Amino acid sequence: IDHQFTTNDSLMFFVSFHLQKCIHMYTHNGKYVRDIGAKGNGPGEYLAVRSMTVIPKINALFVEGGPKAIVYSLDDGKPISERWITDFFDDSKNYIMKHKDREKMVYNMIIGNIICHNGHIYATAGDNSELDQYFIKMEPDFSLDTIIPMRKSTLSIGSTNIVGCYSYLYDDKINVVHGLQDTIY
Repeated sequence: IDHQFTTNDSLMFFVSFHLQKCIHMYTHNGKYVRDIGAKGNGPGEYLAVRSMTVIPKINALFVEGGPKAIVYSLDDGKPISERWITDFFDDSKNYIMKHKDREKMVYNMIIGNIICHNGHIYATAGDNSELDQYFIKMEPDFSLDTIIPMRKSTLSIGSTNIVGCYSYLYDDKINVVHGLQDTIY
């Protein structure tokens, strides 16, 4: 299992890209419900799964997959909507990497973590070249509400600046912790 997410009431989601390239949905007592989505670059597909959250208001699963996020219906597992997060930022830093006669797009802006709170989606996002950090508030239909710059940095830590960045709910407040500094936002 590469990734796991459990709701407070009745559902569990598991991702194993080594066995099958999809999200598996189960009840808390272990009964299989359905598979959701698929790994890929096409419509309704995600590039990776870093975090997931359930949107109770519309009975949907919000899946963050690097530069792309998708909302799937929990009723039938089909995609409802999707959005490239790079649409919110300058995508001129994206580039194509060539390796063994194959090309792959490398996206500069990616999401680190998402949560649903009071009907809104909150995400941490990072700029891989400048190492800038952002906090995004959006609606489940991906309409953008707010982008808050959190951190500017000249520190290089390798391939990404969002490793170690995590948002969570505590005492009905959203907190964000970044591993490169000693501050909780």
